[in-house]
Amino acid sequence: YLNEIEISRKQIEDSQLQLENSRQELLNSYKQIEENKTKLENYSDALENSQKENYNSQKELQESRQQFEDCTKQLEDTRQSLANQICETERLTKLLFDTEAK
Repeated sequence: YLNEIEISRKQIEDSQLQLENSRQELLNSYKQIEENKTKLENYSDALENSQKENYNSQKELQESRQQFEDCTKQLEDTRQSLANQICETERLTKLLFDTEAK
């Protein structure tokens, strides 16, 4: 009978030890969950910041494209104006020479 009590006591001690180990594993799991949650929040913040930077970069790129297109149009207008002035200068020069020749 004493042997059975000793066996039962030993089983209870083993169960208590297993319970304590399980409790410790559970606490470690909670800690890991909190760490992962913090990491996830940091990644989420970093992603959000990256998306904002990307949006701003796209906006700047679009503005730069528009400025480039405006400058290109202005350059083409200036080129056309110069071409017209050259034609007019040539016409007036020819007219002058023709007048002087007469």
